[in-house]
Amino acid sequence: MRRKYNVLIVDDEFLARKLLSEYVSKIDFLELIDTCPDATKAMEVLNNQNIDILLLDIQMPDISGMEMLKL
Repeated sequence: MRRKYNVLIVDDEFLARKLLSEYVSKIDFLELIDTCPDATKAMEVLNNQNIDILLLDIQMPDISGMEMLKL
C-alpha cells in the first residue's frame, strides 16, 4: 500500500479552495487534512497536524503566502 501524503490548502478564494480540494480528492495517495482561507488559520493547522504538502496562495490579504513561509 502506498503512503498517503497529508495536504493543506491555503487560499483566500473559496472557489480556488473548492477546486483544489476536488483535485486532491481524485488522487488516491493524497489526504486532504484541511482548507484555510488565511495564513493565521493555516498556522494553527500546521502547529497541530502533520502536513506533507502545502498548496499555498501567494497573494492573500494581511499575510501573504510568501510572508507565511518565512514564519
